[in-house]
Amino acid sequence: MNFNFIIIAFAAAMILVSVALTVPVNGWLFVLTAFAGLNPLQATFARFCPLASGNT
Repeated sequence: MNFNFIIIAFAAAMILVSVALTVPVNGWLFVLTAFAGLNPLQATFARFCPLASGNT
C-alpha cells in the first residue's frame, strides 16, 4: 500500500469516527470532522501534510 493511500485512509477514518460519535457523545465532535476534512484540502494547495511531514 502506498503511503499516500494510508494518509487518505486515516483522514477518512477520522471523518467517519467523528460523525458516528457526534450525536451520542458530544456535539462538538463536528470540530474534529471539520479539521479532518479541511486538512487534506489545505494540503493540496500548500503541498504540506502534517501527518506526512515526518517521512521523507
